Amino acid sequence: MEFIRQTARMLNERFSPKRLILFSRKTDLSGETASFKLCMVAGVTDKRAAQREIFSRAEGLPPFDVLIYTPGEWEEALSREGSFAQRIQRTGCELIAKA
Repeated sequence: MEFIRQTARMLNERFSPKRLILFSRKTDLSGETASFKLCMVAGVTDKRAAQREIFSRAEGLPPFDVLIYTPGEWEEALSREGSFAQRIQRTGCELIAKA
């Protein structure tokens, strides 16, 4: 979990997300994190640039992925019945939540 906490701190410092949700975590046979997936809701204007920056800072971390939603996109996705965003919200673990 330390890799996930480290990534969450980096994302919080750089992007100040309104929400950061861990929605998938795979472990190896020893129980160590092998890969993980996060959903970040943040006021990001250029998602591609944000992802490039995130992965350039991620050296030494296990493989991970970050889905990025703007707050408006997140609310719109949550309003659609059966959306992936609803599943993330229902089953994920909230790491950061800001009003």
